[in-house]
Amino acid sequence: LFSPSVKMMNIKKPMILIVEDSTLQAKVIADLLAENHMESEVATTGAQALEKASENRFSLILLDMVLPDTSGLNLLTQLKYSTATKNLRVIILSGLTDKNNMVEALGRGVNDYITKPYHPQELITRISNQLALQQSLQELHQLGAAKRQISSILSDEPDNPLNTLIGLTDALILEDLSMEEMKQNLASVNASAKNLKELLQNV
Repeated sequence: LFSPSVKMMNIKKPMILIVEDSTLQAKVIADLLAENHMESEVATTGAQALEKASENRFSLILLDMVLPDTSGLNLLTQLKYSTATKNLRVIILSGLTDKNNMVEALGRGVNDYITKPYHPQELITRISNQLALQQSLQELHQLGAAKRQISSILSDEPDNPLNTLIGLTDALILEDLSMEEMKQNLASVNASAKNLKELLQNV
């Protein structure tokens, strides 16, 4: 189970975008987040939310369903279709309890749906779970990138440094080389070994 405390998850000060047109509601949420080691900013309209979300500074969006210039569902769709924001975790926090709204939101890619009035610790736990999931997905992506780099190092490409090393050492073992030719081959072996070391360090 994920811990409800973001501090316990080794996530350093996540930034949450609160999309809420009620100043009072936004302050209550912001204070709750601050108490649980999270930072936040507020957007009071859909247009403002899109502008802020595209800045790539936020770990998660708390989204109200009713905004002065658009609906939460429309904004959710825009967020999920934009390349800059499609991977942001989104939790709808709304007083609309109609199941049809929930189903529609899930169909448009929302990650969680919480109805008002909400229990403060439940909200923090759900946010923490989404942040932990996002962190796990990022780690999986990094592991995939490392796997691809290792595969490229071990591939059969002619310019692969490992293949170059094998070819040069085969020549040293099998061919009758002069001292000068051996020195040249050894210099090439040394260069290929350094190149391979650098690639492995990058991985």
